[in-house]
Amino acid sequence: MRILFVCHGNTCRSPAAEALVRKMAIDAGLDLHLDSAGISADRLGAAPTPAMQDLAQKAGYNMAGLKARKTARTDYEDFDLIIGMDNSVVAKLITDRPAQASTRITGFMQYPDSSGPNEIADPWHTGDYPTAFDLIQKAAKALIVKLQSDQPRQ
Repeated sequence: MRILFVCHGNTCRSPAAEALVRKMAIDAGLDLHLDSAGISADRLGAAPTPAMQDLAQKAGYNMAGLKARKTARTDYEDFDLIIGMDNSVVAKLITDRPAQASTRITGFMQYPDSSGPNEIADPWHTGDYPTAFDLIQKAAKALIVKLQSDQPRQ
């Protein structure tokens, strides 16, 4: 399966989601193609924010080598699933999806089975990187469980 994680600038939430899901997928034996992007082009080529990198590293995840990029029209052809970090990103992705594209678009917080926020607030604006990271970790674990349950039994 090919999954793209998307936030606004691709420097906080979506690269963290990519890194966390990548490690969890490897640990679970899932074969996934993962990437991340942003709907804005204001920080192209930038590394993830130091605050998010620090949180990821302390939790055992590697964000090294990730660089911000903007979503592209071809993403709707190249990915089976596009996951937005907040409702405004999901809305933009749906608006921008070409009419012929069949790519599924969803919000990341749709995966955890619990009450709580239905989106991950942008820590670039809130300054609350720990809460964003915790929600990303929660959603990533739930996504992995969902993908494992979708795997055909052998």
